[in-house]
Order: sequence, then structure tokens, then C-alpha cells
Amino acid sequence: MVWQVESNFEQDEMTSSLEGFGATLHPTTNEHQLQFWRTNGLVIMLYEKSLVAQGVKNERNIRIVMDINELNGLYLDSKNKAKFSALLPESQNALICNECGKPFYLIEGNIEGLDVIFNNECNHRNNIRLPFLMYINRFLPDFNICISKHLSRMINLGYFIGAEILIPQFMIDCADSFLGSRTAPAFRSELESLRELEKQNKITIYFFEDHLEIPSDRTEFDRTEDSCLLEITKQTNSILITADTNFKERTLLAKRPVVFLSGPAIHALKILEEIRTP
Repeated sequence: MVWQVESNFEQDEMTSSLEGFGATLHPTTNEHQLQFWRTNGLVIMLYEKSLVAQGVKNERNIRIVMDINELNGLYLDSKNKAKFSALLPESQNALICNECGKPFYLIEGNIEGLDVIFNNECNHRNNIRLPFLMYINRFLPDFNICISKHLSRMINLGYFIGAEILIPQFMIDCADSFLGSRTAPAFRSELESLRELEKQNKITIYFFEDHLEIPSDRTEFDRTEDSCLLEITKQTNSILITADTNFKERTLLAKRPVVFLSGPAIHALKILEEIRTP
């Protein structure tokens, strides 16, 4: 990958970026090089009029290249733009940032003052107002999001307005069979809340016949719950909503988009709803 270097290029910005990825500065290998960086199978060479990155194509190095591409004073010709585009996610399920136009898979919610603030993986703000730049705007909440009524709370706070909320038959059947005496009623109560929100034209509910085999007992349900929900997101091209860090990571590894709610955001939702909607 070769960028052309313009007069407004700042070496200090590149240094800060590369050091953030653990890259180290090495002696130059010829008289034309100004800087020579190396990190985990990737070398970055700065010349007077160009910047060159060469190395192994892996997730970490792709992130480095994408970060370099954001620096001021660099531009790609048509040949290198094609190379850069080839590094981007190929899945149609990648979301597109309205700010920088780059694809991403993760939207993360965190508490900031009296607000839940959502940021894209590229760190740009996402207000969760539809439409996203992808084929559909369908969301699948996991069991805990439903049981805790976090989804209806977020909708009441103005998030996910206009979204399609997926409720698969697998979740309904498993709620009846495996959720406890306290959590099963909470799940059913959230479904009723979502139906009321649908009547208010805030969301659309999509009940999906997934035809998945119901686990034989609670032990199997606990073991396969996440796998089944992840499979449903693939079948329906849905965005998962979860507050489970492990489930978030597993979903990202599967190259599926996910809205992740951090612990502070989760704990703040109830009080935020009380403040905003007394």
C-alpha cells in the first residue's frame, strides 16, 4: 500500500498512531528513507513523497493501515484505493459510519452524564436513529436484554425508533421451558411492552419461525443458547443487542454486527427512564 505525502502531513501524528499499536522505530535501510517502522509482520516506510506499508494481512495490521489512512496529508491513487478497499469487511452485514464512511461491526453504549451515548467502532457517535447504511434495520435482543426490559426502556428513551425487533420462536419456546419462575414472567412482560410500543408505531415486531430444535433440558439450553441466537442473526441478517461481553466478542469473531451495552449504561437505563418519562 502506497500513499502520496502532501505538504500538510504531520510525522508526529503518524508516530503517535504507530506507537499506539506497539510499532517500533528502526534504523532506515537506505538513504531515501526518512523513517522505518516495524510491528508484527508489518513494515511502514516513510519517504519524502510517499509512505509505504507492506506485510502480512491480518486483522491487527488491517486496523493499522486503516488508522494510517485517516492521517491528514496522505492520499491514495486509484490503484492503491483498490488495494485499500480490498482490506475492508466483505460481509453485507457490516454497518457504515455516517461520519467517516468506514465499515464497522460494533456499536457500544456507555453512560455519559444523564445519557446513554452510543459510539461506533471507529469512535464516531451513533444516535441509533434509522436507517443505518445496511440492507435492513432488524435487531435481535438476547434473553437478558428482554428479561431486564432494557430494550423497551431504550425505545421509550428514543433509541431504536423505526427498528424491526426480531422475536424468534426459539426464544418464546425456551422462555416457557427453561426460564425460572421470576425470569419467564419478566420475559413475557417485555414482549407485551414491545407490542404496546408497536401499537404506538415506534417499532415493528417480527416473529420469526426459526425451526431450530429446542434443547432437551436446562443444561443444554445454557450451553447452546448463544450459538442458537447467533445462528438466528445469520438467518435473518439481524443486529444482536447484548450486554454480555463474551457474547459480544463471539459475535464480532463471527463477523456479525452487535449493539453492546456496557455495565454502567445498563445500570443507568432504569433511572434515566424515570427521569425522562416520569
